[in-house]
Amino acid sequence: MNVFISGGGIAGLTLALKLLQNNINVTVVEKNAKPSPKYKGELLQPKSIEILSHLGLGDQLLKYGEKIEQMIVKEIEPTHQVKYAKWDYRILDHSFNYAMMIPHEKLKEILLDACHQLNDHFYFGDTKFITLEPEGTGLKQVAVIEQAGEEKRIPSDFFVGAEGRMSPVRQTLGIGLKRKKYNHHFLTVSFPKPSQLKEATIITKGDQLLGVFPLPNDLVRTVLLIKSGEYKQLLRSGLDTLHQRYIDLMPAMDGFVQSVDSFKKIQLMIPVNHHAETYVFENTAIIGDAAHSVHPIAGEGMNLAIQDSDVLGELLTWMDRTNQLDPTLLRWFERVRRPRVEYISNLSHLSALVYSYDFALWRKFRMQVLQRIEKNSYLHFKQILNISGLGAWKENMFDRLMQAGFPLAQHLGPSFNQKEHFYTKEDDYPWY
Repeated sequence: MNVFISGGGIAGLTLALKLLQNNINVTVVEKNAKPSPKYKGELLQPKSIEILSHLGLGDQLLKYGEKIEQMIVKEIEPTHQVKYAKWDYRILDHSFNYAMMIPHEKLKEILLDACHQLNDHFYFGDTKFITLEPEGTGLKQVAVIEQAGEEKRIPSDFFVGAEGRMSPVRQTLGIGLKRKKYNHHFLTVSFPKPSQLKEATIITKGDQLLGVFPLPNDLVRTVLLIKSGEYKQLLRSGLDTLHQRYIDLMPAMDGFVQSVDSFKKIQLMIPVNHHAETYVFENTAIIGDAAHSVHPIAGEGMNLAIQDSDVLGELLTWMDRTNQLDPTLLRWFERVRRPRVEYISNLSHLSALVYSYDFALWRKFRMQVLQRIEKNSYLHFKQILNISGLGAWKENMFDRLMQAGFPLAQHLGPSFNQKEHFYTKEDDYPWY
């Protein structure tokens, strides 16, 4: 089997590594010759850590990543009183009961090095995918690429688009998107970390939100919510105004955020939620942001891409081993991934809406909900399970009543067995 992958980011390289480990011929083309200056996901959820560990990268993740066991949410009230809620990954009865922050380019480097150890000629940087063209009869196709100003044609059995939101492969196939927009943007930047910052923390104050996530090497990744269109106003106001906003939300940032001495170090992120009408067309599949992009508040985008790559890689490996190169079998990939992506996308969308509006009663209500989730082991497990990627347990009306503090429900919770709600091998790879 020969597989062509357009896009050498985390999704494309995860898929390539899995295929190369199973002796499948892979060609990856990546249009960018240098590391991307744009911010990409850095928060690995437990399922992604499990997948990468099974690919043999566990030790390197622990070496170059920062372990996250808890997520703290703080609400600063107008009276300056601070209320807390805490979510703890350790509630999961699973060997991968933690998340991890790892610099995006470092993870890409780890994946690329692992691939090169298996095949030193699979990867072509500074190479642009142009289109897919038919060759001969049936579904036989070639990928047309441009390398050093010269067009080349690469025949393959299967093709994968892993290039990101603008995906030339998706556009070549004419696959449409459904989109949602939001009333806010984000600014993201990394700088030296205050010594007292130990856990990932989200701080809210009125209509403001700041996410801070520890990185290795005593750095912190920060994500600041701003109103749509506010960025130009901040540019005019200057860096001192921006620094003060950080300090108002987290005083410990004073003396650290000032190291951000240029707006050029800060990236403006415009959140988009899009979903492709299909992930598969004949012998071609799209994965990661090419197929779906979710609101970044829950840090799920990169994780969904890694999980796509795992399922598609396992499917292609099985097809190769059983000598079944029937393109209709690619539909298994979409059957597994689409409902999971839709569920996570909806959760991320709802989380975004929670922080999109600022009303005193709403702020009070959302913090009470978070605190009830923390204190109830049933709700707490459900929350962490769903964001972890290790399984899914959808919320129901009873859960909503418990979260809202309904008198007859707030102290209740059904008995449950955690193991029943983790994904099994049969759930992940049902074609076996």
